[in-house]
Amino acid sequence: EDGTVTRDRLWLALAILLPSLAATIAPMSTVDLAYQVRAGELMLESLAVLRTDPFTFTAMGDPWLNQQWGAGVLFALVHGLGGWGGLALFRAVLIAAAVGFVLIGCRRWLPARPAALLALAGFVVGIAALGLRAQLFGIVPFAAVRARLAWRHARPRLAWASPLRRFDQNASTGN
Repeated sequence: EDGTVTRDRLWLALAILLPSLAATIAPMSTVDLAYQVRAGELMLESLAVLRTDPFTFTAMGDPWLNQQWGAGVLFALVHGLGGWGGLALFRAVLIAAAVGFVLIGCRRWLPARPAALLALAGFVVGIAALGLRAQLFGIVPFAAVRARLAWRHARPRLAWASPLRRFDQNASTGN
């Protein structure tokens, strides 16, 4: 039985470590990331959200709605602390968190090995969306909510952390 526990821990560790390693050695696309870092730097310098386009020569000064301003500021902070290597490490941590939450959700119904394989499969399927972009900040909390909801019956107190309300025929109709 001790060997099974050790193998289970190995599978669980691999499910998180392999995507983390892949994220650190895979090249990062700098097309959007470089402009996000620079936009974040400009916002940190001015202590204001950019309202006009400072980059495009055909639209310079035109009104601009930067919906990803928070990601830009965070990327600029991480880049200021650790450069491009810091951003690669930051990406690896976010991917490990997302895969870890998928793994936690899978563990609700599956033993360690199938859960780890399913989490790894999810990583492979979703790898195209796991670039260091603002959307990665949405993937991590989505996976976290999904994991909490998977365990809601076994651990009902976890559900309070999810901003979702259950609507069904048995729910109260007063609120």
